[in-house]
Amino acid sequence: MVEPSSLQNQGCLVTGATAGLGKAAAVQLAQRGATVVIVARTHAKGDAAVAEIKAKTDSAAVSALTGDLSSLAAVRRVARSSVSSTIGCTS
Repeated sequence: MVEPSSLQNQGCLVTGATAGLGKAAAVQLAQRGATVVIVARTHAKGDAAVAEIKAKTDSAAVSALTGDLSSLAAVRRVARSSVSSTIGCTS
């Protein structure tokens, strides 16, 4: 079996991670050691998804931002939020 590459010290922002393929992607990224930030439409959905991803992966490096990405104003707010400090972006 091929060992999956490590994503230690890498940050990933995942949209659509409260269900389906987005959640599966977030789980895989967290299992490989990435710091994962998900974007959810509501605090409740985000908190539930974070709890489930953490339980499946034993990773503490999973958090959520709230924003409805169908709204350009919300996209701007999420972009200006703590993503840069949370996932280590420098630009």
